[in-house]
Amino acid sequence: MAAIEDIFIKEIPAKIEAAVSEGKWPLFLDAQDSKPVSTYFQYASGVRMVEAKKGLGEAVIQKIKSVEAVQEEWREQLEGAMVQRNQLGSLPGQTFWMHLANTALDFNKTFATEGSALPPDFFDCTKMQDENVKQKYIKGDMDGVWGPEFKIVFTSDFEKDDVVDFLGEQMPLGLLKIFNVVEGGGDDNVTATKRCPGHCK
Repeated sequence: MAAIEDIFIKEIPAKIEAAVSEGKWPLFLDAQDSKPVSTYFQYASGVRMVEAKKGLGEAVIQKIKSVEAVQEEWREQLEGAMVQRNQLGSLPGQTFWMHLANTALDFNKTFATEGSALPPDFFDCTKMQDENVKQKYIKGDMDGVWGPEFKIVFTSDFEKDDVVDFLGEQMPLGLLKIFNVVEGGGDDNVTATKRCPGHCK
């Protein structure tokens, strides 16, 4: 796996574009107490957030939902981000934000498995350029076109030195471009631009 690059919060849009140009989705590490990365994406428009920690709690800890139900909820959000609906004002694709928080969710064996509602292909930016692969996440009539602005970002609260230990066996980190967001850079309180650049068409 490539070295983890330290970046400032203001560099997020450019780093999304850089990661996608390499055929990878970005994983941003948000270990600062102020959680600037989470704030950034919460204020961004055209973002569909999935809280992995919430899904883990519902399916594994509280057992109030099945893993399959959580997978289906996440699949619905992914479909919504990928498709520009045949409706006036429909966004041309959105950002699917998988927020891991401080959890080491087991995607590889439980939450993103072959044959499930959420197969693991969505981790692979290059594969997600293939319409046949994207079709795996569509149920019924697509009712639209593939949104050109669709992209996926992952965020985690783990420290740079801990992320591989905690997540290396839980998800395919090798498919992601990892950035560690550090303090400084002059714009720690920067808010998101209206539409982050970079996408897989």
